[in-house]
Amino acid sequence: MKPVFSLCNKLAKLVSLITFLYFFIAAVTLALFSDYLIFKGNDLTLKTEQKTLNIDDHTTTKYHLFGDLNNQQCVIFFPGRHGLLSHYQILFTKLNQQGITVYALSYPGFEGAIGQARQSSITQLNDRTIRTIFKNSQCNLQTTVFTGRSLGSFLALSSAATHHPAGIIVDSVPVSLSDSMDRELKTKWYLKPMSLLPLNLLIKNVRLTDLLAPIEPLYDQQSIVIIQGESDVITPLSSLQNTLKSYHRVKLIQIKKADHSNVFILGEQTYIEYILRNVDKK
Repeated sequence: MKPVFSLCNKLAKLVSLITFLYFFIAAVTLALFSDYLIFKGNDLTLKTEQKTLNIDDHTTTKYHLFGDLNNQQCVIFFPGRHGLLSHYQILFTKLNQQGITVYALSYPGFEGAIGQARQSSITQLNDRTIRTIFKNSQCNLQTTVFTGRSLGSFLALSSAATHHPAGIIVDSVPVSLSDSMDRELKTKWYLKPMSLLPLNLLIKNVRLTDLLAPIEPLYDQQSIVIIQGESDVITPLSSLQNTLKSYHRVKLIQIKKADHSNVFILGEQTYIEYILRNVDKK
């Protein structure tokens, strides 16, 4: 029995060591390199009119023009963690047909912009890009709507606190960054154990309530609109409903049969309707 006991003991120690190393490496990765997990980046290029803003020798941002530069009714679009602006071109085209020009942002590392997007600086970079858009176009805040999806919804709400656009229309909104990351980790078997870690302590957590608090009193119920998919498992509708119970000026619209990846497609008409309501305000 002794050889068997000794073998089992060695195996238990090995499993313990592997488990420790897994969680140690995971915790270090989340604490020091979460920017690379939050902002995935892409190597895609778009054949659009675009402007590059040089931040420093290693960082640039971009914005892409969809529509007429001379329009006063505008949308500024904040994409999610993967960027992929080409996925939204049908929506942008339909907005163009309504006389609305779309300015879609590309963070560092997205669609040819240089560098790596970082939580510590992304809001300041976006604010700089927005000021450049207003300086070089006919857009004005009274007829401009900020839109964003998933992670981009948080960035749109954050920038709205500084710029106060006519409206904010967002979709696939998480209740917090840590909650969204937790659910994302659970979709992959090899990352699922990482969800046992205290994510809200390891990353710079952002909560939806913190973003809504300064702007909700400034808007009516038609001007802060959240469009959420009924079948979204990454940013569940039920979590959002509980979070928004005390935010009576925020309008929550449920899109039937929509999930995290297609709510902006199935909810396209809703998106356009509420954008039009806000850019047409006098």
